[in-house]
Amino acid sequence: MIRALAGLGLLGLGTAVVAQGSGSFSFSPTPRWQAEPEIGELCEAMRRECPEMAALPEIAASVEYDELYDADGRLVGLRLTRGTECAPYDESLLVGRREFRQRFSRPGQPDLDDDIRLELGPGVDPAAVRIVRPVEMQVAMGCPQ
Repeated sequence: MIRALAGLGLLGLGTAVVAQGSGSFSFSPTPRWQAEPEIGELCEAMRRECPEMAALPEIAASVEYDELYDADGRLVGLRLTRGTECAPYDESLLVGRREFRQRFSRPGQPDLDDDIRLELGPGVDPAAVRIVRPVEMQVAMGCPQ
């Protein structure tokens, strides 16, 4: 658990991690859905773009992504670092993770699970800072045939 971080080391990282303007949320890759798609909609897109994967009775994979937080510990982005190579599935996972994290979000409180406090050095712009939390997740699903 990290109690404090010096912001000087994070300054350069923050600007490269995600471009954020006035409270917008950043996805990488950008999903085609605003909300987690229904299974039928997801499977239809998978049948078009990754038919070999959609034909499997069950898809089991390990994916990795970064949760990106601002200096206040609020979730501001998700970045896929290792996906399934099926764009619709990967995009739906990111949207679903954001929705899951938002369910537990409390106004005015950090979204980070750990008790993390960020201490910025003099002159460091908090808007340029990102806290990166890497996550590995096992996923499984199947498309109705």
